[in-house]
Amino acid sequence: MKSFCVFLRGFVSIPIKSCLSSGLALGLLLFSVPSWLCAQGLSGITGAITDDSGAAVPGATVTVTNTATNIVHTAVTTSQGSYYITDLNPGTYTVKIEKAGFQTAVLAGVNVFVSQTATADTTLKTGATTTTVEVTAPSITLQTDEPNLGTVIQSTILEEVPTFIGGGRDRQIDSYLFLAPGVTGNSFSHRINGGIDFQNEVMFNGVVIAQAETQGFQTIYNPPYELVNEPDIITTNFSAKYGFADGVASYRFKSGTNQLHGDAFEINRNSYFDAPGVNPPGSGFNANGVFVKGPIPHDVENNFGFSVGGPVWLPKLYDGRNKTFFYVSADWYRVNAPATGNLTVPTQAMVGGDFSGLCNSGFTGGVCQDRDSGSHVENQIYVPPNFTGAAVPAGCTAPAPGQPWAGDVIPTSCFSKLSSSLLPLIPKPTFASVNNNLPPQVSILPTRQTNIGFTVDQNFGLTQAFHFAWWRNKWNNLGCSVNCVFFNNEFSGAQINPNLGTGFILTYSKTFSSSLVMTAGFSWLGEINNQLNTHTGVSFPGVAQSSTLPFIRFNGNAGQLATPSSWGMQASGGSLFGETFSLNRKLGLGFDNNWLYIHGRNTYNFGFEIRRAYQDDDECQGCG
Repeated sequence: MKSFCVFLRGFVSIPIKSCLSSGLALGLLLFSVPSWLCAQGLSGITGAITDDSGAAVPGATVTVTNTATNIVHTAVTTSQGSYYITDLNPGTYTVKIEKAGFQTAVLAGVNVFVSQTATADTTLKTGATTTTVEVTAPSITLQTDEPNLGTVIQSTILEEVPTFIGGGRDRQIDSYLFLAPGVTGNSFSHRINGGIDFQNEVMFNGVVIAQAETQGFQTIYNPPYELVNEPDIITTNFSAKYGFADGVASYRFKSGTNQLHGDAFEINRNSYFDAPGVNPPGSGFNANGVFVKGPIPHDVENNFGFSVGGPVWLPKLYDGRNKTFFYVSADWYRVNAPATGNLTVPTQAMVGGDFSGLCNSGFTGGVCQDRDSGSHVENQIYVPPNFTGAAVPAGCTAPAPGQPWAGDVIPTSCFSKLSSSLLPLIPKPTFASVNNNLPPQVSILPTRQTNIGFTVDQNFGLTQAFHFAWWRNKWNNLGCSVNCVFFNNEFSGAQINPNLGTGFILTYSKTFSSSLVMTAGFSWLGEINNQLNTHTGVSFPGVAQSSTLPFIRFNGNAGQLATPSSWGMQASGGSLFGETFSLNRKLGLGFDNNWLYIHGRNTYNFGFEIRRAYQDDDECQGCG
């Protein structure tokens, strides 16, 4: 059976209120590939019917029945004895072939996987149609009709292989990407078969997901883990239906069956079962020089939820079969993670202006004698070069600008009013050391996540079907922008991170005849990825227009004058100081439409895709 595929792709990307300039890109792809199906990434069954002599059997009726739902799809073989049925939910099917003058053939146990086309060929023997010949189909069939190479993670693996929680989120469906050969990286930045970061396609129910910024990064909008049937990771995608993507992660949502079924689960990770370790976080020498071991970090993670699916008991559609099915899944994730790692704060002597403790070799003439090469004086505190005139508080006696403070001591009379008001906010260190001398000021960093979703499958007769899926992934985390400094004042480094991912998928298929099938799908994806400082408002007149206090870094090598730098902006090491806010909102729209026409040995497939991606990116992490 030959095939001809025409696939038109259009891409429109419009970032709004962003540092990126507006752009418009339109791609047109037109070519043919030897494939049975170049349409949406849907599942189906195809085959060729012959007689004992090997000749094609045209006009045979093919009936495909889902064993879990009894939903029926039919087709009639072409003049070349071939047939094709699309838009099938992954699962097990029975294929029956009938024609006058031949015995009825039944192929049981035909497995249909996500985004793949199963092959069900058979030979009809002459005889009465009342005589049925049953054949058990092989559990695994080779797909020889498309050049795609990939790995289907079957639903039994998702159910039986444990997926552990961790990383501050519930179970993630894209964790299974890394079971496919050739996938490297992590959930945020991964490469499929040597592809480029943020270039792999993501599809649900055969419909593309459009993202404005991080294509392929699913964490924010992943649906509930148990709402997905099975993923198909395509590592080489030559078919036109996948465009220019570097790999494809294709997922199919679960559907209800004729029987009501469900489950409930609880996954628990608890530090109660952890060993204390040699030096838990918070360990160190106290003011008396005694080593104090910190407590075991408190880490209790819970992921619990339920799933249920079945038929919707409405008036029957035909032959006593159910026509509407649903599936609902919800899970909740709770964790109170420990705030690990000690902080570094000035000692009480430093708060009083005495930095002499930094000099280990004593002073000569008020100058610290610590030297490494004989020319660079280390750990010396100098008078700022602009410390003149009105900048010098009344009553302050200071050396000339650029000269060291005698004995590394800054007199309190030389403190500015702003410094005098800020210094009392600094907490006293717990340990006697200069570095890492204060345990975290909070005991836990809470994370809360709620992930819910549902699907509805509606069948109208033998020719039309709707599939609808909706989900919402809400995640909120309290973190740190600056070393977990939680002072509940202007020095606060607490940061709240609200994430919200919402999506829905609607697909429709219409069988006009055994030779003409139309499929269409629409996707809507909303993402919110914000970062907000928990303490807003500054009481100091000098920064009254800022929502947070600027973080001031001093640069300069040993023995050189240090000058303030990185005022509330990104430091050279990449860390952000003076965190204010980051508002990142994205919306992606996708539409796929395909027309499949079969004539004799040839399959013609015409399709197009439209994407539109928006991004409202208002980031100002360093606006302090």
